[in-house]
Amino acid sequence: MPHMLFTAGWCAPCQELNDIKENPPKGLEIIDVDKNPELVREKGIVAIPSLLKENGELVVGPAPIREEIEKLREENAS
Repeated sequence: MPHMLFTAGWCAPCQELNDIKENPPKGLEIIDVDKNPELVREKGIVAIPSLLKENGELVVGPAPIREEIEKLREENAS
């Protein structure tokens, strides 16, 4: 399972991550919560933006998500 970034176009904090959404690193799937309500419920997402990591850990908020995405980019560069 790849990392999943849950966002919405109308969400102001999500818009802070537009650069990531436009150029996601390998292993990151972008999920629009409005288009995927069943997946959102299945994964227990209650706040956006949220990053569901491969290991099941949930990261919420633009700054912590950005840090995790940078780690993912570094891992992919190795």
